[in-house]
Amino acid sequence: MIKLTPEPLHHARTFVTLDGLRGFAAIAIAIRHAPFLWKSDYPTTIFHESYLAVDFFFVLSGFVLAYAYSYRFSTGMSTRQFMIARLIRLYPLYLLAFVISLTMAAGQLLYGKIDTITFIIDALFGILFLPSPFSTMGLFPLNIPAWSLFFELIANFVFGFVGKRLNTYVLVATVFAAAVTLLLAVSFSWLGFGTAHGSMDAGSQWRSIWAGLARVIYSFFAGVLVFRLWKASGIDFSLPPIISVAALCAVLLSYPSATYQVLFDLFATLFVFPALVFLGACSIPDRRTARLFEWLGGISYGLYVLQMPLYGYVTHAVDHTVGDRFSGVSLFWGAASVAFVVVFTIIIDEYFDRPVRRSLTLLVRRPPKLNQKLADATSKG
Repeated sequence: MIKLTPEPLHHARTFVTLDGLRGFAAIAIAIRHAPFLWKSDYPTTIFHESYLAVDFFFVLSGFVLAYAYSYRFSTGMSTRQFMIARLIRLYPLYLLAFVISLTMAAGQLLYGKIDTITFIIDALFGILFLPSPFSTMGLFPLNIPAWSLFFELIANFVFGFVGKRLNTYVLVATVFAAAVTLLLAVSFSWLGFGTAHGSMDAGSQWRSIWAGLARVIYSFFAGVLVFRLWKASGIDFSLPPIISVAALCAVLLSYPSATYQVLFDLFATLFVFPALVFLGACSIPDRRTARLFEWLGGISYGLYVLQMPLYGYVTHAVDHTVGDRFSGVSLFWGAASVAFVVVFTIIIDEYFDRPVRRSLTLLVRRPPKLNQKLADATSKG
């Protein structure tokens, strides 16, 4: 049985501002990947630094999971229970995105654009939430952004395994060592860093898989440390949420020169994002803003995981209905693509993701049949 009571704190906090920040980061990534806003060989310059949103997600995840599960680990929650809870959260929408991508890949197979062996291998490993071993298109060729979810699950497993024993001294040492590793690796293009357009835009390919691991180890456990610092600080004030939102958007919208991009990316990842999560945790928005932020947070994961599969269909539909003259850069079709993904995500969140997760959670909570029979017999006796 998975308990759902978070660790008791000196005051209740729902972290609505963090939901809003997650939503803005997801929108930035969706705009970055939107078709018709960029040429075929390079992503859009809009939200040029939005690949760093992945590192922000990792920090945010570490904070939120530390808040939600640290107490449960101390009261007996197992790694298995924790990972089941995480898979219930992540897998339903991942599976939906996988099915959408698979239908597109099946069409490519039909027209000879990919071979049968590639299709089968990508599909088998994809449905298991594992990287495709022979892919040259990325760890998850059917849905490229899924690479960060894979590393998220790795960090989750480590956190679940050491959660009870992770004292603050070990946590500080871990974060410091990971920060030094990240600093050196990015600065000297080790571990696969420097293989894409941005200095830290790495982790989605096999050649940069260790870079992805370095990114998640630092950022996730930095988020755990930020939670402990926030909890110990006893801070009791409400920072205006516009400060955190503006700072995050400023980072993701930046376009540093090549000379300073390594420094910019490292500073944002090592210092700015942990600070933003801390400040966001101290922020309590007004009621109207809170509703907006809750909505943004609610669709953020769906927006992230569904964007690329849906963009594939949008591009195909536009090219085959209005003609090739709209296949280049177009603000209208780019905005329409983002709007379509947002609307689709809203519908899916309401009528698929939430009901499925609710049903799976109830199924996991249900006691085994033998225990249920014993309980029934006892109650009748």
